[in-house]
Amino acid sequence: MKKLIILVAAIMLTLTLTGCAKENNTLASIPTTVTVSEIDEYLGRADAQYVDLRNFDDKMKSGYISGFEFIPFFDYLEATNVLVRTDGDFTFAAEDIKNEAALRALFNEDKTIFLMCAGGTRAGFVKAALDYLGYENVINLGAFADYGKDAPALNLVAGDGTYLNEVSTLGGWTPGVYFGFDTVGKYMVTIVIGQGGGITEVLFDAVYGNSTKQDLGDAYTLGSGVTWAAEANMLAAYIVANQGWDGITFNETDFTGKTMVNVPSHFLKINQDESNDGVAGVTIGAEGFVLAWNDAIAQASDSGLGLVETAQTAAEWAAAHAPIVNYTNGTFYGYDNGYSALITISGNKIVSVYLDAIHCKDLSDPADGIKETCNSKRSYEVADYAMNYTLNDNGTPEDPSDDFYVLKDGKLDWWGQADALGAAIVKAQQWTWTLVDGDFDVDGVAGVTVGVANWEAAVNEALAQATPAN
Repeated sequence: MKKLIILVAAIMLTLTLTGCAKENNTLASIPTTVTVSEIDEYLGRADAQYVDLRNFDDKMKSGYISGFEFIPFFDYLEATNVLVRTDGDFTFAAEDIKNEAALRALFNEDKTIFLMCAGGTRAGFVKAALDYLGYENVINLGAFADYGKDAPALNLVAGDGTYLNEVSTLGGWTPGVYFGFDTVGKYMVTIVIGQGGGITEVLFDAVYGNSTKQDLGDAYTLGSGVTWAAEANMLAAYIVANQGWDGITFNETDFTGKTMVNVPSHFLKINQDESNDGVAGVTIGAEGFVLAWNDAIAQASDSGLGLVETAQTAAEWAAAHAPIVNYTNGTFYGYDNGYSALITISGNKIVSVYLDAIHCKDLSDPADGIKETCNSKRSYEVADYAMNYTLNDNGTPEDPSDDFYVLKDGKLDWWGQADALGAAIVKAQQWTWTLVDGDFDVDGVAGVTVGVANWEAAVNEALAQATPAN
């Protein structure tokens, strides 16, 4: 019995040693070149390190090979300043290694290192860096997309095809979503700060009528032929890529002492000659973008990080657009000797002035005696003046809203002059003309030749009703 036990033990030991020898024999040596299609033959080895250099969202979206660890090139090596492309391309240079100790800690020099990425470029760059440090066992497998092309993808873990992970861009801001608004130009911005404290998204927009300039899209095309939205998005993309406004300089106009009647439409313009080419196509005024941005980014940091400095503040810009007279909102009517003024106040500003006058015609009839009829002068636009005026279609005959009649001597018609005078009042926010040598000085209202004495009285009567008592 004892001999039998010893014999069984010897047989078991022999089988065990044979099994170990067989297992060791299957641990094939690793060649100097291996492709991703061949990687299944070399997976699961304790003497190898398997590294996927794609981002984490690629892993979840496109899938991955079981057994590989993820060390993202863009979202980690570059983001944490370990290995950074100095020139922006994938030609390795010694100065690209920013933190050698961290690089050595991530990649085990005592093992064969299999590198893989989406197309093989990042893997080649990292291999070049490790080779420079003296590593002798680094293999670039190439493109993940090639896995399964020449052989069954036995270790593929499929992605869901849609997953997108937020890139953990690093920065000094507090994560969150921040909104800023420029009260003058009605510009607005939404800034998204990711979990890493960096800017991950910027969206600029502006109120325009009952819509916004982004929503209008092609309907709001600039003189350059580019839409407002396209230029705003170009600026936003630049800010995300550069984590701020670095590389952009401005031409700034001083509006000190200006009021709403003469303050410039824009006081900041991007200097195309001195700014980065990434904003070469942004030609629209920039103060709305900057002021909205400063409002939002100030909420994301107490240190002033990311604020764009301007010589003039948002408060000064708003004050320059404040009403000259703080009129009462509403509609007000003034009248003097047949002349009338209908003035509309909204937002405590004059937004429209409608001027008219009574016109009486003598209708002589021997049988009935002398008759007189009186109507608004505006009511005679077509009936009485059509033969004496030429129609101006402004190049858009299908749109009558921009048409006006012109006297054959080149002067504006009566109602055209009334509207020009009304528009000038809206612009000046008050009646600004005075009687000079018996005539009214209407400088700035080209073509206004009609008498305006009664209109001055009518306008001032209406404005008196709209002006709050002191």
